[in-house]
Amino acid sequence: MRFCISLLFTIFFLLNPEISPASSLKLITGNWEPYSSSDPEKPGITTEIVRAAFDAVGIETTLTFYPWARCEKMIQRGMDVVAFPYVQTAEREKFALFSKPILTERTYLYYSKRHMKDFDFTDYKSLRKYRIGTLNGFVHQEFFKKNNVPATAVKDNTAALRMLLMNRLQLFPINSLVAEKELKKNFSVKKDEIRHTKTPMYEVPLKLMVSNLNPQAHSVFSQFSKGMSILRRKGTVDKILKKYK
Repeated sequence: MRFCISLLFTIFFLLNPEISPASSLKLITGNWEPYSSSDPEKPGITTEIVRAAFDAVGIETTLTFYPWARCEKMIQRGMDVVAFPYVQTAEREKFALFSKPILTERTYLYYSKRHMKDFDFTDYKSLRKYRIGTLNGFVHQEFFKKNNVPATAVKDNTAALRMLLMNRLQLFPINSLVAEKELKKNFSVKKDEIRHTKTPMYEVPLKLMVSNLNPQAHSVFSQFSKGMSILRRKGTVDKILKKYK
């Protein structure tokens, strides 16, 4: 009898993907200030928006921080988690599904004006002759690989900017808001030595990413879209953005 009841519940949840036996939705992200941060006082733009959107439709969330490459691996393995903020690419579409955009982000190529003359981005082919840095788990790593641009993986943005100043790297891609935060925090004395291209290397939407093996993926996205509509209607997204300016 107990087996029959258990079987009925299992069938019920499979046929009703919007109703989950889980008590809360598991969110995962990495440190990428000001978009996501483990600082409870300022958790980041996308962190606040994503959690507020789910809260608006009555869905509780938990949040865990991991290295970016590990977040992506967890999705690849089909784990029951929601990763953000991620860029949708052809490579990631092989194992993941994506929500509607949270925000749009711009990434520029940064360089040292002491070691390079004025430089602007035109196409990926033109980058092949430069010493370029990249970060594991970031979308620009995939873009470089796709366009046969040699790039050296570095520890983090701080290390990359130091390498620009030391002329160990010539170019490094960083989101404009992330760079502004990083320069103010760790390079206040030398921030005027760092410039970025006038043309962004890319401008792309940031999204939620869920494994394509997750039966509740579309339900998660549907609820997120409803929550985002509520936030926009109330002006919550604009208020969150203003907090980080």
